[in-house]
Amino acid sequence: MNCTLEKAAKLLLERKNFIFLCHARPDGDTVGSAYALKYALEAVGKTAQVLCADAIPARLEFLTALDGEGEKNAENLGDKPFVCAIDVAELHLLGHNAERYGATIGLKVDHHHVGSEYGKYNYIDGKAAACGEIIYKLIRRLEEMRGAKMTPAACTALYAAIASDTGCFKYSNVTSTTLRIAAELIDGGADNYDVCHRLFELKSRAELKARQFMLNNTEYYADGRVAFLVITGEFRRVSGANDDDIGGLVSEMRETEGVELAITLKQDVDAPEKFKISMRSGLNISSSELCKIFGGGGHERAAGASVEAATPELAKSAVLERVLKAI
Repeated sequence: MNCTLEKAAKLLLERKNFIFLCHARPDGDTVGSAYALKYALEAVGKTAQVLCADAIPARLEFLTALDGEGEKNAENLGDKPFVCAIDVAELHLLGHNAERYGATIGLKVDHHHVGSEYGKYNYIDGKAAACGEIIYKLIRRLEEMRGAKMTPAACTALYAAIASDTGCFKYSNVTSTTLRIAAELIDGGADNYDVCHRLFELKSRAELKARQFMLNNTEYYADGRVAFLVITGEFRRVSGANDDDIGGLVSEMRETEGVELAITLKQDVDAPEKFKISMRSGLNISSSELCKIFGGGGHERAAGASVEAATPELAKSAVLERVLKAI
């Protein structure tokens, strides 16, 4: 069932041990939000563990030890920890954790306006720019109940969560509330410079190779309104670029003058017939509606899906044909 923020806070107040689940292929919002809640609850003597089906990207690893302590084992959390899904729109996005924890999720906290209510209780705010905004409000309510503490570590993790999902506060989802929360997080001890340096400035050599590949291989359609890039498994093997290294390319493509919709089609290295679609769009095109065509979804301006095809060429043709027809 749906619940209020007040109810969500009471559910956390009543428990002592927690497991927070992030979505597979984790980004800064799911990781930062989950760890912020962990830090805030542990500051008042509770115990929590953050779990993800996939490894946390190297650029986000700093979020996992902001309190100077290592991760705890689930076995040390006592009997029946309260399981929460953080920033996970659909159950299957938990990866292999869906099978293990799907039937025991007591609370889902999310900001995606599309998704299912798979938790026993579900708090969803589709107007929030990031799940980090919701977790900020949740921790503040818990503070009032003496059930959590907004520590500098929690502030830094939340700042990273919000900055990640707003493109360092430049996307159209940013509101005055977003900026007020960011300011309060800085006042609370968030290391905003370090966060933005790590998330938006530091580049691995593999990222630079991926950017060069993008510049050389992006194609344009619909009079330049659509930018399209196929990232083959062969390139990924040769360059060593992982999902995190190539994840920012689609946003950079969208920044090109005249481009209203940017699309990357990423071939799976281990399963070459599988392709992941990532879309970024301007104000006149809905990425989420386009990705629904392929069984995916997400935000209005940033969404994803997947397709299967025998070759990159066939995958590209299938996606382009349906997208160009839709717009």
